[in-house]
Amino acid sequence: MEQKFKKGDFVVLKSGGELMAIVNDKEEGMDSFNGIYMCSGYEKKKEYSKEFPQEALKLIS
Repeated sequence: MEQKFKKGDFVVLKSGGELMAIVNDKEEGMDSFNGIYMCSGYEKKKEYSKEFPQEALKLIS
């Protein structure tokens, strides 16, 4: 699968939601992209990190 985003890109869920940053685009120990991004953001002033599939995200420029 070809990567659409890179570490540091800002994204949102296609279904809506808060701004998030891509913090990791590969699972630790893997050499290739598996279609899942680790994203970090804030919700009610609390930081969170969650994994999302590439298809669920859109780039914010």
